[in-house]
Amino acid sequence: MYRPNARQSGFTLVELLVVIAIIGVLVALLLPAVQMARESARRTSCTNHLKQQALACHALHDVFGVFPTAGSQDRTGGRDPNSQTAAPPAQWWHWRYQILPFLEQDAVHRMTSDAEVRRASIPVYNCPSRRRPTVVGAIVLVDYAGNAGVTWCPAGEPSTWNGTIVPTWNNARSAPWQPARMANITDGSSNTLLLGEKFVAIDHYRTALQWGDNEHWAQGNRWVATRHAIHQPRQDSRETAATVEVPPPNAAQNSGNCGPWGLGAVGGGGGYYDYWGSAHPAGFNASLADGSVRVIRYNIPLSVLQALSHREDGIVVDSNSL
Repeated sequence: MYRPNARQSGFTLVELLVVIAIIGVLVALLLPAVQMARESARRTSCTNHLKQQALACHALHDVFGVFPTAGSQDRTGGRDPNSQTAAPPAQWWHWRYQILPFLEQDAVHRMTSDAEVRRASIPVYNCPSRRRPTVVGAIVLVDYAGNAGVTWCPAGEPSTWNGTIVPTWNNARSAPWQPARMANITDGSSNTLLLGEKFVAIDHYRTALQWGDNEHWAQGNRWVATRHAIHQPRQDSRETAATVEVPPPNAAQNSGNCGPWGLGAVGGGGGYYDYWGSAHPAGFNASLADGSVRVIRYNIPLSVLQALSHREDGIVVDSNSL
């Protein structure tokens, strides 16, 4: 029987709008937490990648008595055709190639074609907070660099390479330099930087146009291989005008002073290339020479970063200042 006074079930439009608004608020509250959890997982993965690389450096040291090197300075060509898989310090290519056998990548290490090696993507060479293995043309982009010391200026002087991952030849291959050994780290392995994440502009994650991120991952010592403590570390940011491919000036043009380099002045030969940095908030991941992985904050005093980068300056670094 029809009952005209019976209450009708269902939502009114106002009730529906209220429910939608509540759901929207809950999603807005939940999303940052989800993003933080994802970043935490990615940062943990990045830490693990650095740990694997640091342990590979130590394994190489155990076998050959030296840390992996930055290879031959300014070497952009292939390996020594007479000794492609030579161990450091004779190896022309830098540390990323040298530690491959200790990362279970011996098959890549033994490839006879230089081009095939360079086309290989090594997963632990990328930070998942920034990008997965990314190929731009013939270049495979990577996210980590070795500590070459406080400064590279003038680049022809081996005495300026006071880090842990240093070149062992000049670009003419006429003057062998000494690689770093554990015994050379007189400041202590827990007080000396080994590897770390490098700064990359957000707008150049997939362009291969930024200095320090625009060359083959396997070659001699170039900006893709090492970093120095010339400048304050930086969190990745969008700086299109300052990160285009602009060659840095040489030592003669600056009277041996590296200070202005990498400041990013458009047209001034700057370009952001010689910075430690990462996509993570607060700081970048870095491995010390003892194999441990730490977060180094972006606002670390530059003097502390420089002491951490010099293997034998006698300065004790307070771990709380990192």
